[in-house]
Amino acid sequence: MSPATVELPAAIRRKEMQIALIDHSYHETTKSTCFFSDILEEIGNVRRFYDDSWCGGPESWKAEFDETAYDLIVVWQVHKAFSALSGKHENVVFVPMYDAMLDSSRFYWNRSFNTAKCLAFSRKLHEEVTRRGATSRYFRYFPDPARYRSVTDFSEIRPFFWYRSKDIAPDLVAKLCSATPIANLAIHNAPDPGQPLLPAPRFPPNVSHIEISTWSADVLAYREALLKSNVFFSPRMREGIGMAFLEAMASGLCVVAPDFPTMNEYIANGTNGILYSLDQTSPLDFSRAQDMGARARETVERGFADWQSSLADLKEFLVTPMPRSESPGHRGMFRLRQRFRL
Repeated sequence: MSPATVELPAAIRRKEMQIALIDHSYHETTKSTCFFSDILEEIGNVRRFYDDSWCGGPESWKAEFDETAYDLIVVWQVHKAFSALSGKHENVVFVPMYDAMLDSSRFYWNRSFNTAKCLAFSRKLHEEVTRRGATSRYFRYFPDPARYRSVTDFSEIRPFFWYRSKDIAPDLVAKLCSATPIANLAIHNAPDPGQPLLPAPRFPPNVSHIEISTWSADVLAYREALLKSNVFFSPRMREGIGMAFLEAMASGLCVVAPDFPTMNEYIANGTNGILYSLDQTSPLDFSRAQDMGARARETVERGFADWQSSLADLKEFLVTPMPRSESPGHRGMFRLRQRFRL
């Protein structure tokens, strides 16, 4: 039976579950969580609550939120959302992002998070969470490669660098490219909220041309700019999932990334991309960029098939309350499964 025809529990088929999705408001702009909200909509009726506390904004969603109205509550990354929860709800899923759980080099964890099941999109995150006694499941996301055209022209090296924060700046990219003639360097000057715009960069003589773009709501414009390049510099030191570099892999670009999660959970150095240390002083070798880009595309093709195969398990994880021997959730587990005939 293919993933598309997997027989799902009755609750999923009838779409009777009432679901609250509490999400980071910036994702309303980036659309990076759309793939997950689409999955939730296959399970039940979804109401979205967007949190602005990350930028000092009000938590106005809390005034309209009542946890008793929902069979499933999903907290995507918003740590402060747990202050609106009683800790007694039978089915709360916390989706933390690995990069957002780090305070300098320390992993941040609050005891309130243990009242939820954790859905981890990073193996390292899953290990950290389970080490702290929480219930966690690890799922490995891949985009659909059929949605991405593949780059094939590697006659010249044309890097694409999305500037998102000062952690990875253009001077580092220039240093890593210093031994290679660069026909065109595309800089996507679209920093994360709170980060300054990049001033006009100056590059060494090995860079023939620099093309600068800025943030646009037009996703196709971004993808077209990406397809003019053939090397992609991952924009952040660590990721939660890493949509940007996964899309670049799906497009057959040679991805260059720091040797940290989640990038090193998808990339094998020298095989389907390049991993580097932040204190690296020697320039990179792009002589096998085309081969690594092709292997990256193959990685996404295989990974997407695995992701599709895991969706039934993911949905079952979402709808099934976490068993807790001394909690109201444990006592209510049978009632909820009986209600939806799971």
